[in-house]
Amino acid sequence: ECQAYRPDFFDPSLETIRTEAQFAVDTISGITRRTANVLWASPNADANIRELVLQGVDSIYAFDNTNSVVYRLQLNEAGDSVISEQLVRSMNIGARVEGNTLGRIVGIAYDNQRDRIATLDENGVLVSCRPLTIDQCESQQLVGFEVVTNPTRLTFWEDRLYVLDTGAQQIWRFSPIGTTGNYGNPPIDYYQGAVIPPNLDRAVDFAIGSNSTIDGHVYTLFEDGTMAHFLGGSNEGFTFRGMPDGLEAPTDTTTQAMFLNDSNVFTGFYIISRALRTIYYFTTAGTFQNAYRVDDESLLERLNDVVADPEQNTVYVASGNAILAFNGR
Repeated sequence: ECQAYRPDFFDPSLETIRTEAQFAVDTISGITRRTANVLWASPNADANIRELVLQGVDSIYAFDNTNSVVYRLQLNEAGDSVISEQLVRSMNIGARVEGNTLGRIVGIAYDNQRDRIATLDENGVLVSCRPLTIDQCESQQLVGFEVVTNPTRLTFWEDRLYVLDTGAQQIWRFSPIGTTGNYGNPPIDYYQGAVIPPNLDRAVDFAIGSNSTIDGHVYTLFEDGTMAHFLGGSNEGFTFRGMPDGLEAPTDTTTQAMFLNDSNVFTGFYIISRALRTIYYFTTAGTFQNAYRVDDESLLERLNDVVADPEQNTVYVASGNAILAFNGR
């Protein structure tokens, strides 16, 4: 109030008081406050980085769904700076790859089995590229894709491709023929019969575990902040617990995306809420571990996605046309 009356007057003690007050409020609310640096911003001001894929410790792939393009960003050794950026020419709308023309891109995912970055378009054209020779790519038309009505996310588990379809309220599983990576079989629905979670049309993201404790476990995040947990088609149930009294739970707000850290280092979920400009961290059992906000919360007003490198203790978030990074220790 004093600064509003006398905007030209500067008193450093006011900033000290404000910082102390913010720390007190954050402590009561269970918030960890971090300083975030802008790691990279798209050359297109209208870009919307909807999805991030972290590959190893040196590369981030960024999907801009406004312009339907994918970028490969090479990181420095510390993971806190981009040393080169590259538009993946075979992963943008209108690209022609092995006789297939790419339409509007749905999303991106990393195929660890074949060591490829992959993208899928709304018509079922799958393009996969080698990370070191990024313009060396293959494409195929997925068989039976006509059953998919509104694909929104994709992921790989072992040698299979999974597609979240909010239109058909289903996760479709595409299995390859042999070890060729050719998905020549029609998809199989993962959720069957009475075990389908309610409101699957409100699903915003999903992930499949691949370490020894959660191998094959399927987690689906919904817009209302709830989570479904299935294994082998059976409902295992999921509840968030241990929230600090002064902090809203994911189920008290809306959520946009999640990242499953299934390494053996602090296995758990990062879940983002754009409304609260907050990145939550939970164990895979749903126990609260942390909630992050950045000093300048306006940087997260267009929060879209999150990934993390547990070895570097770095969290990367996509917000609008930019990628930000902060220390997640």
